[in-house]
Amino acid sequence: MEPGMEPGMEPGMMGTVMDPIVMDNMMMEGRMMAIPGGEVMVGVSAMGEPAAGAPLELALSFTDDEGHLTEHVNFDVFVRQGNTVVYQENGIHAHQADGPAMVTTRALATGDPVDVEVTFQGFGLPGTPMESRTGPTGEMVEFEQVPEFGTVAVMVLVAAIVSIVAVTSRSGILQRV
Repeated sequence: MEPGMEPGMEPGMMGTVMDPIVMDNMMMEGRMMAIPGGEVMVGVSAMGEPAAGAPLELALSFTDDEGHLTEHVNFDVFVRQGNTVVYQENGIHAHQADGPAMVTTRALATGDPVDVEVTFQGFGLPGTPMESRTGPTGEMVEFEQVPEFGTVAVMVLVAAIVSIVAVTSRSGILQRV
């Protein structure tokens, strides 16, 4: 086995091993979409929220009609925030044996949502010509990763409650009731 290789990897391929248990605990709720033909479902999940000055890590999953991660997936990814491209890569190959494929954008300009376009390019080993790949090819799905507002909503709610308690305690309304 070559240095840097993991069991199940073909020669010439390098990868990052992600611990699926840790990854599941970090994952935000993602979205799934079927590739036309229904043979493959594509899922995109953000590992955190979009934040100004920070990159955003995205988990891309490709599952069969039974919900199992598929292997030897070929795809292109295009991520933009507004009119700015924050990640673009063509010809990605993922095994998905240990979990979804991961991509990381460059630092984002704002905390606004990002749009993710995934173009499925079929199943096959790296270097397999397009015409020899199985499954649909050239099919694109688009997602919008909207930031979670749960934390902000809780902070606003706490501030409102504290303000109400402070105002009512100073005005003596609670003593009259």
